[in-house]
Amino acid sequence: MLAAFVDHLWQSLLFCTGVAAFAFVARTSRAVLRLWLWRSAALKFLLPLALWYSIGGWIGFPVAHTAELPPPALLAAADRVTPMVAPVHARQFHDASAWLLLAMALLSSAVCIRWAAVRIVVEQRRARAERERQERNVDDALRYPGFIVSALMVFCACAAILVPLLGGALADRQRRHELLIVNSLSLRAGQVVISAAAPGMGSRYRVVADARGALVRNANLIDLVAIVYGIHRSAVWSEQMAVSDERDFWLLSPRYDVRVIAPVRNPRDFDPYSLRQPVTRLLAERFGLEIHLDNKCQPPCGIYGVAMSVEPL
Repeated sequence: MLAAFVDHLWQSLLFCTGVAAFAFVARTSRAVLRLWLWRSAALKFLLPLALWYSIGGWIGFPVAHTAELPPPALLAAADRVTPMVAPVHARQFHDASAWLLLAMALLSSAVCIRWAAVRIVVEQRRARAERERQERNVDDALRYPGFIVSALMVFCACAAILVPLLGGALADRQRRHELLIVNSLSLRAGQVVISAAAPGMGSRYRVVADARGALVRNANLIDLVAIVYGIHRSAVWSEQMAVSDERDFWLLSPRYDVRVIAPVRNPRDFDPYSLRQPVTRLLAERFGLEIHLDNKCQPPCGIYGVAMSVEPL
């Protein structure tokens, strides 16, 4: 919490510095423009960038497949920007250094807030005088900043919102990818239990995870492949043609409950792709299925890639 608060003050100071620069450039423009600039500087101390960062994490970063990472260029850019906008969080200062930075940030913020309050009062008076002058003389030309300054202001305003949104989305994608790796390593050595699903459950399946493992309920074999490989069931093709009656086609019926027993970290964010290896092994050992992805047979590559049992028939 201390690091987040110090970083918030630092970000507010950076924002206030940028506002001061734009207010200086627009010193000959309308007073109402400078008034809203200083109002935004004061408002920034109440709205931390962490709010937009959290919203970005909630939205998430779109990827083509659940196992993919964002583009490396974006990750590298985020790594370079983070120490500049969140130095305490990025560098992990010790307690004494953090408290010293907090004292400096509070002092600087107090000066900045005081200066912004003074400028707001001054610009309010100037904006009122401009309105009165405009009412007396409608031909009085209103001064606006040039195109380059206006475009730069719009760019900085958009960046102040979009950059933390993107940063939160990237961090969430990285966190989910690391969680996927951890759970995959844990579940691939887990015990797999398969049983017939209870009748009357229809054609909908569910994936449920807890700290002790993951359960796929009421799924046929095509559903299982689609679930654990993170694809739509229409993308699962078989060399065998389905008959008109689903009850007679072994890939569509019966339906099964499959549970993999192994520790699962953070079950609320569980990704079914973590079940790919144990379910692939189950389908090979139990049904002799070979699963091909991008023209590559997935290990153990069907019944011929599974070690024969030492027990007698």
